[in-house]
Order: sequence, then C-alpha cells, then structure tokens
Amino acid sequence: MRVAWLLALFVGCGVSTDAPMDAPPARVLRCEVPRSITMLASDEPPNPGVPIAVIGWSDDECTLRNEVGDDNDLLAVADLTGVFSGSLSIVAVEDWRIVSSSLGSGPTTMIVGVPRDTDVELLLGRDGVRVSIVLRVEGDVVVVVAMTLA
Repeated sequence: MRVAWLLALFVGCGVSTDAPMDAPPARVLRCEVPRSITMLASDEPPNPGVPIAVIGWSDDECTLRNEVGDDNDLLAVADLTGVFSGSLSIVAVEDWRIVSSSLGSGPTTMIVGVPRDTDVELLLGRDGVRVSIVLRVEGDVVVVVAMTLA
C-alpha cells in the first residue's frame, strides 16, 4: 500500500510538461510612447531625396531611424508627395508583412494614400511573430502612439 502511495505521489508531482526546459526566452518589445521622429530626405537608394522615417525593433526596444537597411527595421513611412504624383506611404521592410490595417489593407507590403493627422493601426507579421503598431503622421513628423507584441 505504501509503495502505491509513493508511486502516486511521485507521478502526481512530476516535472511539468507545460514548457520545454530548453525553450528560447520569450520575445520582449518595450516602447515608451508616444515617440516621434521627423522624416528626413534620404541620401541612399532606393529613394534618394524622399523624406522617410523607419520604425524598428532592436534589443527588445522600439527604434526610430531615418535610413532603411537595418535588419531590425519593420516599417518605413515615406512622403512621396510631389514625387511622381505620390502620397504618404507605409512600407513593410525586412520580410515583414502588413497583416491588417485600420485602412482596410492587408495582407500587403505597402499602403499608399495614408492620411495625415489620423491614427493608423497596423498588425505586422513575420516568422510567427506579430507586432501591433499605432502611428500618426503630423506634418513631417511620424508619431508612434503604441507598439506592442500582438
């Protein structure tokens, strides 16, 4: 009887199988908001002279830059107004995809005709990771209103 009770206790209190012991650490994304950056004309290809701002994610923090090309970039906001009858555009970069947006676009890699002074909600995805971003463009300033893992 005692052996059965000890066996039941051992089996009942065994190691949990909820998460593997060698699982990679959970992804983290911290972003103190609101954060903003002024779009500046790029000197580099592919669009020299076009004002851009780039939203990224590096070392668990959101980042804002003025040049595309970093492996940690997620989105580029480009002001193509006056260039080939362009407009304000949002482009997913570095293999990210716009899964959905409050503008009714998705899945896609580019949204054109983005309105200014309006909150735009985006859900991005890549390799099973999803990032939710709310941004607004005020004049030539891109404001990140919210940015979290989704």
